[in-house]
Amino acid sequence: MRTLTIAVCVGLVLLMAGCRSRKKSAIEKTLLHARGTLNLANVKTIGPRVQAQDASGKMVDAITFDEAAFTALQANRETVTVKGALTFDDQVLPLEQKDVTSWSRFRGFRSDIQDRYKKVNKFLKGTRAQLDIRKWQD
Repeated sequence: MRTLTIAVCVGLVLLMAGCRSRKKSAIEKTLLHARGTLNLANVKTIGPRVQAQDASGKMVDAITFDEAAFTALQANRETVTVKGALTFDDQVLPLEQKDVTSWSRFRGFRSDIQDRYKKVNKFLKGTRAQLDIRKWQD
């Protein structure tokens, strides 16, 4: 009888251990930026944004520009104003704006924005709760 009681108790303990919740608590992801903080807990999509100013002054999407497209945009101008940002669903977080004088400088600017996007993406997949990007913004 005593053996049966011990076996039942051990069985109940094992059953209770199997019933506990296995749900991991979600880590709140916060991005510190020049204008405050951005909670990324519910963000579905993120991406880099690079824009360049055309001759009429309008900002156009330039993330996919090749050398020919940039050269055509720069025609008869010394500099082209470019802006880099990160997008979080429908929110845009500006990072940097500068004037570039050549295709190689534009390519370097675009690469910097894409690298920053990769760092944020890695942060979102990791275990850290906070990422400070204030130094990325001018």
